[in-house]
Amino acid sequence: MKISLTINGKKQNAEVPSNTLLVSYLRENLNLTGAGPCVFRWQEAEAALTKNFSGDALENLSYPPDDLGEDIHANPAYRAHLISVMTRRALREINK
Repeated sequence: MKISLTINGKKQNAEVPSNTLLVSYLRENLNLTGAGPCVFRWQEAEAALTKNFSGDALENLSYPPDDLGEDIHANPAYRAHLISVMTRRALREINK
């Protein structure tokens, strides 16, 4: 499956297997991490996206802030919010 994303203003085009999870592609191919102390998965979102691969699938979901980092830039609640926002944004780009 061909995908095209714009990440931090840079266009990314790739051919990926149709069973590739968005989180896996972002982490393994683009090395995007940073909300927590290590790589993590949002398994509730992954399950929802297997049924409906759009931002609508995440409508009633939120990532728990419990294990996310905190520093002068953001607290855990804000980082959890960004996970949802950025995942939806990536899905919009993929589904254009």
